[in-house]
Amino acid sequence: MRPAAALTTQNFGLTTAEGKNVQEFLADYWGYTDTIDGQLGTNSWKAFQRCLTQYWGYTGAIDGVAGSGTLAAFKRFAS
Repeated sequence: MRPAAALTTQNFGLTTAEGKNVQEFLADYWGYTDTIDGQLGTNSWKAFQRCLTQYWGYTGAIDGVAGSGTLAAFKRFAS
C-alpha cells in the first residue's frame, strides 16, 4: 500500500471565500470541474493556465503547477 499524498494548494493570500469565487469563474469559463472548496489545487491551476494562455501570455504546460511562468502571467492578469 502506498502512503497517501497531501494535495498541495496555492491560494497566494486569497481567503477560502475568494478562492471559491475564482473556482466558480473557472468552472463557468475555463473547464474547471472539481469541487468548489476555495482551495486552489492542481485542477484549479490547470483551468487558470488555460485562461492565462488565451489572454495573458502564458506559454508553459497546462500542468496545474503554479510555477514561475504561471505566476508571471497571473501578475499580468491581476494588474
